Amino acid sequence: MDKKTINTKYFKIEEFKNVTNVNEYEIKIEKISEIYYTDFSEKRNDVLKTNIMDLIKIIDEKLQNSNILSKNEIAYLYFLKSLSLDRLPDYSKQAEESASKSLKLNPFNADNYNCMAHILWKKKEIDSAINYFQKSLEIVKLPFK
Repeated sequence: MDKKTINTKYFKIEEFKNVTNVNEYEIKIEKISEIYYTDFSEKRNDVLKTNIMDLIKIIDEKLQNSNILSKNEIAYLYFLKSLSLDRLPDYSKQAEESASKSLKLNPFNADNYNCMAHILWKKKEIDSAINYFQKSLEIVKLPFK
């Protein structure tokens, strides 16, 4: 499995002033992804949920101070939230809401469109999911600076 689960080129991480522990978030997402993709034991869903809820708690605490966060930082945190919640086995309304908020703040994040597409696929909204997958592909084709 690719160790890089978050493509940070869609966020200006170097400009973050109030979200300083980006590596910590990415390590937690990596752990969640590893469980999601490699652990097929009976305890998998419980372990996933525990790890996801631990990360969500940290993200929500950070988002409570949204008045001091930049638009880019808020978009990043909502993206992490949607990405982690999408690792739950079933559709999560909270994941969809978080992905939507992140996309409104940063509509050029192809990974977030993929995440939203996967969330909608779980919701059985296949046509909408296809549209989000296509939007992701359109963004990837664009030159990125």
